[in-house]
Amino acid sequence: MNKLMKISGKIVLYLISALAFLFAISPLLWVYPTQDDRIAWEFVIFGGWISAVCLYFAFRIKTDE
Repeated sequence: MNKLMKISGKIVLYLISALAFLFAISPLLWVYPTQDDRIAWEFVIFGGWISAVCLYFAFRIKTDE
């Protein structure tokens, strides 16, 4: 049961990390087609931090024990 909880926790962290990564690159995808110079850098920075923190904790969870 404990191993199942660790694996499901890892999956949830990977999903949150992927969504945060998409959230982080979305302003870059919006700006390029419109050639607008205003990029919402707070989305890029905030999403990047969330993605990095979730990946860090996902890699720290040991499932082989």
